[in-house]
Amino acid sequence: MKKILYTFLFISFLFACNSNEPTMDSFKWLEGNWKGTMGDTAYLFEKWNNPDGKQWKGLGGMVINGDTVFCEKIAIHQKADGLYYGAETVENKDEVHFKYIGTQNDSVIFENKAHDFPQQIVYYYKTPNHLYAHVVGTQNGKYRKEIFEFDREP
Repeated sequence: MKKILYTFLFISFLFACNSNEPTMDSFKWLEGNWKGTMGDTAYLFEKWNNPDGKQWKGLGGMVINGDTVFCEKIAIHQKADGLYYGAETVENKDEVHFKYIGTQNDSVIFENKAHDFPQQIVYYYKTPNHLYAHVVGTQNGKYRKEIFEFDREP
């Protein structure tokens, strides 16, 4: 009986130690300034850094004809119940949280099913100098997916 108990405890310990949730260091590839063009007069940007090693902080937005038409504070941080992507915009009173739900290939996926749009935010790491960000979900009962392509700025 003791052998079965010890075996069970050992296996439980292994599963507890084998967390698939990434650490803050797992997002080092995001660090820096990213820019994506949208036609001749518009571009997107994201700027990421990890000043204290505890959370990634960023700023994202869209510029059209030299005017910033959208801007958001973004972050990846640890909470008691898991890892989260946070977005703070003027449209939302409080930061909107998207919980880390996993990885697939070279993508990291965050989700908030209760949010109006998007319900998922996906970052796809293509190369050290190229990434995609997808926002996915339903809006007004219709499926919607937006794909943003970024290149690392020198």
